[in-house]
Amino acid sequence: VCRAIEHAHQKGVIHRDIKPSNILVTLHDNVPVPKVIDFGIAKATQGTLTDKTVYTQFDQFVGTPAYMSPEQAEMNSLDIDTRSDLYSLGVLLYELLTSSTPFESKNLLERGFDEMRRIIREIEPLRPSLRLHSQKDSEKTNTASRHGTDSPKLINLVRGDLDWVVMKCLEKDRTRRYDTAGSLAADVQRFLDNEPVEARPPSKLYRFRKLVRRHRLVFASGSLVLLSLLAALGLTTSFVIKEKQQRDLAQTAARNADVDRAIAEAERDRAKAANIRAEASRSQAEIERQKAEVARQRAESALAQSEAAETRAEDARKEAEAARQQAELALQQARADRAKAEVADLNAKNSQSQAATAERETDLALKQTVVAESRAVAEATKSEAAAKAAAIEASLRQQAETAAKIATADAALARNAISNILARLNLLSPAEALKASAIFFAPGDENQLWAAQFLRQRASWHARHGDWQDAAADYSELLEMEPSDPDPYHALSLLLAQTRQWDAYARHCALITARFAGTTNPAIAQLLAQSCLLAPAPGLDLTIPANWARISADPLTLALVEYRQAHFSSAATLAAKAAPQTPARAAQATALMALAQQQLEHPGAARPALTDNVQILQLPTLELGDIGLDWRDWIAAQVLVREASTQVQPPVAPPKLQMTNSQ
Repeated sequence: VCRAIEHAHQKGVIHRDIKPSNILVTLHDNVPVPKVIDFGIAKATQGTLTDKTVYTQFDQFVGTPAYMSPEQAEMNSLDIDTRSDLYSLGVLLYELLTSSTPFESKNLLERGFDEMRRIIREIEPLRPSLRLHSQKDSEKTNTASRHGTDSPKLINLVRGDLDWVVMKCLEKDRTRRYDTAGSLAADVQRFLDNEPVEARPPSKLYRFRKLVRRHRLVFASGSLVLLSLLAALGLTTSFVIKEKQQRDLAQTAARNADVDRAIAEAERDRAKAANIRAEASRSQAEIERQKAEVARQRAESALAQSEAAETRAEDARKEAEAARQQAELALQQARADRAKAEVADLNAKNSQSQAATAERETDLALKQTVVAESRAVAEATKSEAAAKAAAIEASLRQQAETAAKIATADAALARNAISNILARLNLLSPAEALKASAIFFAPGDENQLWAAQFLRQRASWHARHGDWQDAAADYSELLEMEPSDPDPYHALSLLLAQTRQWDAYARHCALITARFAGTTNPAIAQLLAQSCLLAPAPGLDLTIPANWARISADPLTLALVEYRQAHFSSAATLAAKAAPQTPARAAQATALMALAQQQLEHPGAARPALTDNVQILQLPTLELGDIGLDWRDWIAAQVLVREASTQVQPPVAPPKLQMTNSQ
């Protein structure tokens, strides 16, 4: 269509009424070809085309309003040129994209003639992408279906280049439109070829100038008001400045008097301070002299003690030399006695060997005689016994298979029954669950297949109820049943630390590092690292727990290993960065921060780290007989807070875990 209009322009014809009803599409050799028709109100750009050419008179309203350019709606002496058709082509492209014109014909006609002309000349239409976005859902769907896509994709397609191309055609100022229809066609082709288009949105300065032109009266009034305000502000400011200068002069004089008075007082204070410092210097000199005298006396005493120690060391060396000589003589005598004993032992062994050989030869002869006698009897019954043995073996095999199936089914039923029982008991409080479980778990049931499942649950009930020793006993027994499960190891380490069994705790940590050294699972590594780092374990190699902490990547665990390795600064930093989700883990982080600050000799920061978080550090009471499901975190917090409370100076009383059944 653009090329057809460009051809008309080249022939000196302006169409002035481009709209969908004046464009036909026909098929030439099965190729769709557009045809522009109805040049009934066309205008020659120069000269006279024919005697039948329609002549446009001044103030004549010609064209279709919805597709009419602003200069056509102006109806003045302004010449209509080819760029008026470019505006109509922009309206046509707008309608192709959005299924509606920038200004609906019905709305324009309802507004009246003058209002319709004003809208065409002054109102900026919405960009095509905004018009699509503001349409009703049904309209969006219909428009998108015509383009063979959905509405979000269509809006994204139109937004940007197509918006710019259309709005460049619809510029009110025709000098900002495309120069020719060919330029518009070239820009459309660039979009189809995924090349940059030449159309660009108007600048902010241009939009502001257009706004000023549309509202000249408002801006003129605002400018006059602004100038008046500026003039009044200038006069007021000058008066304020003069008044401030006078006030500043008075204040300066008063300040100068105060300064002079302050200088005199300062001189008197300096004199007093000089006398005080001189007196203090004399006192300090006397104290230093006394300290020097005491140091000299201590040095003399230390010298005497050193000489006495040297004398004692020499005596001890002589005694050690004599003892060494005696030890060498005793060693030589022991070697001689051992040689004699070896010779006697060799002789005894030879005698025993000879007697044993003779005895074996006698026994062998006797056995050969018995074997010969029994072999004859065995040959007679061999065939009959073999048949019976085969029948018995087949029967036993069948019985064993049947028994195995029954045992497997019984074991599955037992495990399901135990799971159901434990699930019901877990709804009770720990004390009630322990009391109820004692009814069906009798002594000797530890060997049952389901015993491990029950022990794990009972150990948790004991721990939640505060029965640390009973919980530790259950977990110790569970370790023997399931030695490859890391969970009982972690729980037992917490209970040993809580009950202050430090030797057993150190041995348990050594066992953990030896058994699970190659663990790479982050969750398991975090549990094992916490197990071995919760409290000091003398003699424990921290290399493996440190590796576990790095695998877990848990800031709190990393802070713990940094503290145990005496990296106190990084421990404090990591503890501060930790973001615990529970009060118990918050208490652990606070305790670690206090320990690190104390080791860094920052008691002023260490003590508030405990005292300012009393509510966090108060562990739960056992008035209801249940710490809760997170009892492990609470025990870890209790151990760390207890360690921090004893090291921070002055000491801070650790929070107590109140229990109804003291352990």
